[in-house]
Amino acid sequence: MSAAVGFLHALSHCLSAIGLYAEGHPAREKALEDAYTNLLDLQEDSATVVFTFLADEVVYGETPLRGLRNWALAARLAENGIERLELGTGVTREEVGVFVIELADLIAGRKEYADIQPGEFDNIRFGPVSLLDGTGGYTLFNLYEQAEMADGLFTEASANGAIHAALSAGVLDSIWGVMHAEEELVIPQVPITEGSELAVVRALNTSVLAVALGEFMQLAEPEIMLIAEAALLHDIGKVTVPEEILNKPGELTDEEWSVIRRHPLEGARILMRSGERFGAAAVAASEHHLDLDGSGYPEFIYPRTPHRISQVVRLCDVYDAMRTRRPYEPELGLERIMEVLTAGTGSKFAPDLVKGFTRMLSTWRDRFVAADAGLLG
Repeated sequence: MSAAVGFLHALSHCLSAIGLYAEGHPAREKALEDAYTNLLDLQEDSATVVFTFLADEVVYGETPLRGLRNWALAARLAENGIERLELGTGVTREEVGVFVIELADLIAGRKEYADIQPGEFDNIRFGPVSLLDGTGGYTLFNLYEQAEMADGLFTEASANGAIHAALSAGVLDSIWGVMHAEEELVIPQVPITEGSELAVVRALNTSVLAVALGEFMQLAEPEIMLIAEAALLHDIGKVTVPEEILNKPGELTDEEWSVIRRHPLEGARILMRSGERFGAAAVAASEHHLDLDGSGYPEFIYPRTPHRISQVVRLCDVYDAMRTRRPYEPELGLERIMEVLTAGTGSKFAPDLVKGFTRMLSTWRDRFVAADAGLLG
C-alpha cells in the first residue's frame, strides 16, 4: 500500500505546485513528473488504479489506507464531487497534467465540477460514486465487484472480529448507485446458484430491499442508508457458525440450532467492536430474529419490542428467506409470501411496514430484476 500512499502524496504536492508556480516552472514540472512516475509504479501491480474518497477514509481498490484517515485533500475532493477516481492503462503524462490542473482549479474554487468535461480524458474516470451517465464519468461497481466487497466484510469479520467502516460504506454506495442508475429505481435481487455464498447474497438482497422500502415509504436518504447498513450487516454473526451447520442440507439437531441461535448476539458483538458508527446495525443484528411481540430469539431478560430499524430488517430478511431456495427449504411464490406477511401483521411485523412492503411489491413488481452477482465460493 506504500506505493498508493506515495502516489496520493505526489498528487497533493503536484496540486500545491500548480498553485505556487506558473506553467512551465521547473518545480511544477518536477512535481508532475513525480506524480506520473508514482502512477506507473502502481500500474505494475494493477493496470487500472482505483481510489475512493469518503468523508474520513481513502480506499485503494477495496483496501482502506489507514495512513490517510481524515486526510484533508480527500475530504476536499469528495466535497467537490470527486469521490471516485480511476486511472486506466494507457494514461499519458500529458493527460495526467491536464487532469491535475482541472483538479487544482476545482479545489481552489476557480471552476465548478460541472465545468469539467469527462470527455477530455480517454483513460481517467472520476465523479460521485452514484454517477452513471455514460459520458466517461465514474461507472458504478458491477454486481461482481459489489458482491466481492460484501464478501470482504464477512471475511474481515471472521478474521478480525470486527469490520472497517470504509468497506461497509463502499458496499452501500454501490447498492445505492446501482438502484438509482436509471430514471426509475430498480431493485436487483441476486439468485442463489451453485457455489454462491449464501450469507453474502442474502446480505446484499436484504439491504437492497431495505433501500427499496425506505424509498417507497419516502424516508429521508440518511435514514434509508442507516437502515440499509443494518440490513447489510444483520447476519454478520454467522461468521461464528461452522459451515457444516450453515450449509447442512437436512434438518438441524437441537444442539445445532442452539449454535445458530447465538449468531444475533455474536453479530452485535462484532459490530460493537467495529466502532460507534455501527450502533444501529448492532441493535438490528441482535434483534433481527425478534418478532414485533417480542417472541423469537435470543431471549432477553426483559422482554422488549424490537427497534424500528430492527423491524424493517426483520421484514426484509423474512421476505428474502422465503423467496430464496436454501439447502433445507424451497422458495415460495410471491402470492404465498404476501399471504405469510399479511398473516403476521401485528404479531410478527408492524402493520404499517407490512402495508408499505406489500404495496411496494405490487406497485413496483416490474422493478425487481434478477441480478447474477457472479460470486463463487
